[in-house]
Amino acid sequence: MNRQHAKQILNILLLCLLSSVFLLSCDKSGNEPGGGDPVSKFKPSDFKLTILKKEAGQVSYRIEFEVTNLKNEAYGDQHEDGNYYIRFKVKTTDGAEYQSQASVKDISANGSSSDFSTIDFPNGKTVNESTLNYEFYE
Repeated sequence: MNRQHAKQILNILLLCLLSSVFLLSCDKSGNEPGGGDPVSKFKPSDFKLTILKKEAGQVSYRIEFEVTNLKNEAYGDQHEDGNYYIRFKVKTTDGAEYQSQASVKDISANGSSSDFSTIDFPNGKTVNESTLNYEFYE
C-alpha cells in the first residue's frame, strides 16, 4: 500500500469517527446537540387565571389573581415542566400601554395558587381598567 492510499484511508476513518461523535452527542428527544431546553410537559392551556381583585393607585395598578392547574399532574416551575409566566397589560386613558409579569409557581395537580402583580405607570395617568388583559407564555 502506498503512502497516498494510506493517507486517504486515514482521512476517511477520521471523517467516520467525527460523524459518529456528532451523532452520539445529539439528544434522542430531538433537541439540539449538547443539551438545549427539553420539551415542556405543560402548555398555556393547562392553566386558568382568575382575577380576584384589581386596585388602581396614583402610579400603579395592582392585580391579585389565582392560577389553577387544569392537569392531573403537578406543575413545578422546573425545566421539565416549562417555566411559565403571566404577562399582564393595561392601557391608560391616553392609550399608552404598560405591563408586568409574574411567574407561575409550583401548583399541585388540579390545584391553585394565588399571587399578585403590579403594573407601574407615571404619575398623572389614569388606568382604563377595561383594557386589562393577560397571557401565559414560556
